[in-house]
Parts: sequence; C-alpha cells; structure tokens
Amino acid sequence: MSQDKVDLSSLIGRAHQQGLWLWCSYLDLWFSPEELEAENRQGRFRWGEINWELRDPQECITTLTKRLTDTENSLTNFRRRVGQEGTGKEQ
Repeated sequence: MSQDKVDLSSLIGRAHQQGLWLWCSYLDLWFSPEELEAENRQGRFRWGEINWELRDPQECITTLTKRLTDTENSLTNFRRRVGQEGTGKEQ
C-alpha cells in the first residue's frame, strides 16, 4: 500500500484518548499523537498500523535514563583507567 493511502487517524485518536505515544519498533521512533499527525499531514511516516504500537512515553524516558547512567559509568571507569579522575581533566 502506498504511503499516501494509509490513514492512521484511528490509531492516533486512540493514542490521544489513552494518553499514549506511538512507537515504531523497527526504527525505534517515538511520536506524540500531535507529532505523528503533523508528520502525516506532510506525507511522512504514513506506514500501516502494524508498524506502530501505543506506548507510555515514560518507557522511553526510562530507557534513555539508563543509557545515560551506563554511559556516565563507562566514562568514569575509563577516566579512572587513564588516570584522569580527580586531576581536573574530567571535562
């Protein structure tokens, strides 16, 4: 089916009603209902409903927070290994 024929208004409406966002697992894309609606008006991201899941945006915040913490820990550990910890060269 061509992208210009896909109508996601029902899915976007459900997302609005349930206070959820739309997530595409294939590309790990998150859109608020308003964002996806605006993108669709421009002819973008008009993929079939099978490509989208309604998800709580807090899931993305939790994932990103964990990634940030893991990255900070990796940086701290590497600085320790190269002897930069506590030398003022942390930045």
